[in-house]
Amino acid sequence: MIAKKLALNDKTFFDKFTAVRERLESLLSDQKDLVATIIQKLSSKVRTTTYATFLELLIDQLGSGTGTLSPEELVKLAGLEGRLILGETTTKNPKFSEDTKSKVFIQAALASALRCPICRGYLNIEKSVSYDHIERKRDGGLGGAANCQLTHPYCNQSVKN
Repeated sequence: MIAKKLALNDKTFFDKFTAVRERLESLLSDQKDLVATIIQKLSSKVRTTTYATFLELLIDQLGSGTGTLSPEELVKLAGLEGRLILGETTTKNPKFSEDTKSKVFIQAALASALRCPICRGYLNIEKSVSYDHIERKRDGGLGGAANCQLTHPYCNQSVKN
């Protein structure tokens, strides 16, 4: 989906995506089990296209100012309304399951993860980061550490400008 939007130079999509990125990432991590189930329920022949459409609908819904989406709304957006879909399950077992351990680890890792100060989305330092002037060079901003922040390249070059 992102590759297609890049090829089409769809600036409106990237503006919408950037505006909701923090909420989208939170929703996807908070509802990880449900989203994984939704993806599994989609037909394998059209899974990629359907998932791309699902993500676009999520971005549109979050951009419409509705805040977050309920599990029921996620199922409806995926076109799976009326089907039996399970998200997170509860357990009476005193031992931690691998899923529980994974969820707690991911929550702890995300709680301390670096975020882009422009869109508030998570930064992946190994793949894509930009060193951004907080006060722009053209406005007299200097190249010292006090005026430097880590951002997504897109946020630095497109959103900020």
